[in-house]
Amino acid sequence: LVCNSKALELAGIDKNYPEVPFSVGSILRTTEGELTGRFVEWGAENILLKACPILSDKELEDCIIRAQKAANAQGITSHNDILGEGGEHLFRGTWGSRVINIYEKMREEGKLTARVDINIFSSILGEASYDAIIRGTDRIQLPVLKDRNWVKAEAIKFFVDLGGPQWLRPEYDRPEGAGRSAWNGTNEEQAEEIRRTIIELHRKGWQIGIHAMGGRSMDVCVDAMAEANQLYPGRDLRHFLIHADDQTKKCAAKMAKNGILAAIQPTAANIVFGWNTPVLSDRDEIFNYQAYADLGAIQTGGSDSTCFSMNWRQGMQFAVTRTTPAGVSARTDLGMKREDAVKMYTINGAYQEHMEHIRGSIEVNKVADFQILDGDIFTCPADEIGSINVVMTICGGKVVYEA
Repeated sequence: LVCNSKALELAGIDKNYPEVPFSVGSILRTTEGELTGRFVEWGAENILLKACPILSDKELEDCIIRAQKAANAQGITSHNDILGEGGEHLFRGTWGSRVINIYEKMREEGKLTARVDINIFSSILGEASYDAIIRGTDRIQLPVLKDRNWVKAEAIKFFVDLGGPQWLRPEYDRPEGAGRSAWNGTNEEQAEEIRRTIIELHRKGWQIGIHAMGGRSMDVCVDAMAEANQLYPGRDLRHFLIHADDQTKKCAAKMAKNGILAAIQPTAANIVFGWNTPVLSDRDEIFNYQAYADLGAIQTGGSDSTCFSMNWRQGMQFAVTRTTPAGVSARTDLGMKREDAVKMYTINGAYQEHMEHIRGSIEVNKVADFQILDGDIFTCPADEIGSINVVMTICGGKVVYEA
């Protein structure tokens, strides 16, 4: 986050402001100690944004309506949202816990046009630490959610990395990311604290969704989730890693064995793929969605909106062609089967939400959530999948979008 000097003044932050723990983030300074106006990681941003006006309930409701209508226009009838104490001051309060109550109120009033699975950002003030996440989880106070098929909140979300170099696998000559893990300590100390956090959340019965892009961070999380399953077996929690860009077949096989999902964004790969083509041309590991599926790994398709487009057909096109809109491609022979690509955006997503018995496919006794397209994504030329349009979207039997 970047701010100007007036924002620093309003927040009461000047060059004498004390350094914050690394688990909170970084308030960047020049070599002379002057503030640059740059804040890194959610904890540091929360410190600044306490001074930023929070939206009213009506404004937050309007945000939800606009977001869901935008999703409906892309055929989407179910989505995730991150909300909780860790996001109380982020993005004008649109990440805050109050929004959970607003979702439930809108459900009661029949105003929702898509179903929402809330990933709770429980970490106190967004700090990346065992103490902040576990204490924050213990004090979650959810409203009574009377219809979990419309509003459910059963997963805890936290962040392990933003693709920083110390969390990439050393065997791949990958470009360095813009961020890094915000957990305190050496790599080994961070890994141990992340392990403890995962095991404790699993013990408490929470589903866990972890933002993990770098390969070494993925390995740490997968190993800890596998250990948690051994320590406390018999729980069908379906933990998942979000992004999972630095995937390998070995990691995918371990995820499949332990029931761990990958919540990926093929539309994001449209851009990320271009950065990585120098190391992809002779390898069959990264972004090889079909190979992971063949190993039994369950991948769910998302968009990471608003970072990337909610047009899932564009994501499907990339998965099938391994070619970006800019024409960058590598190992096109590893493209995904169209049927498996569609599953990522439908039944696999429902499975991640523990709702595959009631949605995710068009069957008798399931809710009437579906879309109508103006072309056949199974037979059209592969490079035209992304340009097929949504004609109509139906959620719960009601038309929520019509072109």
